[in-house]
Amino acid sequence: MSTTTTEETIPTLEEKIQDLCQFLLDDPAFVAAQGQIEAFQDDKAAQEVYQAWQAKGAELHQMQHEGRRPSDSDIVEVERLREAALDNSTAADFCEAEDSINEMFGLVMKYVQKTLQNGRMPTEDDINGCCGSGG
Repeated sequence: MSTTTTEETIPTLEEKIQDLCQFLLDDPAFVAAQGQIEAFQDDKAAQEVYQAWQAKGAELHQMQHEGRRPSDSDIVEVERLREAALDNSTAADFCEAEDSINEMFGLVMKYVQKTLQNGRMPTEDDINGCCGSGG
């Protein structure tokens, strides 16, 4: 006489995280963003214009952090570099890809944070910030 027991396998946290990661990798928005990032990495001109804009922006941010006021010419220059970067379609697509991936990251983190804080599945109001006390 043979007895068969069926053990239910409960997935581990790591397995569920891997499932989420695979889901993200398969998401069409992520795939598109990755393509935009790869195109940017292959385009030296786009990288140069983007990096010049970012460097000037960081310089102005540092000035403000130190309590110094950027000159009008500094502000005009960072705006000119921003326009030049966004006029380059590859650099503009890279900015869009960064925004898309950062939005995905923020959403995942918000859900995980709210779940751990509240001890339950977050509601739409929890995620969108309505009617909550923050925390």
